[in-house]
Amino acid sequence: MSALTQFVSLNSLVAEIDSDTRLGLPPDYSGCAVAAVRTLIAAKVRGLHLIGCPQLGFQADLLIGAGCVRIVESAAVTLQEHGLAPRFSAAATDGSIQILDSTCPVIHAGLQAAEKGIPFMPIRGVLGTDLVRHRNDWRVIDNPFGDADPILLVPAIVHGCRAVPRTAQRCKW
Repeated sequence: MSALTQFVSLNSLVAEIDSDTRLGLPPDYSGCAVAAVRTLIAAKVRGLHLIGCPQLGFQADLLIGAGCVRIVESAAVTLQEHGLAPRFSAAATDGSIQILDSTCPVIHAGLQAAEKGIPFMPIRGVLGTDLVRHRNDWRVIDNPFGDADPILLVPAIVHGCRAVPRTAQRCKW
C-alpha cells in the first residue's frame, strides 16, 4: 500500500463530514455507497450542500427526506426510469431546500478546475440560457482572445468539498 493511500472505516469517513459541508455525490449508476448515506443520516448531519457529479438520485433523495440537506446543486435529481425523486420534489415545492440549477458540462468544468488547481474553467454552452441570470457565482467575460466573444467562467468545485466513495468496504481517503 502506498503512503498516499489510506483505508478507513465507513464510520471514520462519515465522521469527517460535518454539518454544512459541501458533499459531492455521483449518480446512482456509479454505485455510490448507500451505507455511507445511511450512516450520514444516522449521524444527524444537517445543512449539507449536495453537488451532483453531475446529477443526483436515490442517495440525495434519502438525505433530503431525512432533513440533512440545505442546498442542492445539480443538473438533475431523479430516480432515472422510476421518475421524479419524491423527497426532492416535495422540498423544492415547499421551499425547504435551496436549488442551484446547473448542467452536466458546468459541473464537470468546476470539477476539472479543482483537479487542475485553478480557480475557474471557461465554458461556452450555457451562454444564452436563463441559468446564467440565476447563478451569481458564474461570470460572463469578454474572451481576451476575441472581439465581442463572451465566455462563461465557472468556479472550481473545491472548498470544503467531500465525496462519498463508491464502496464502503474499500474507501480510499
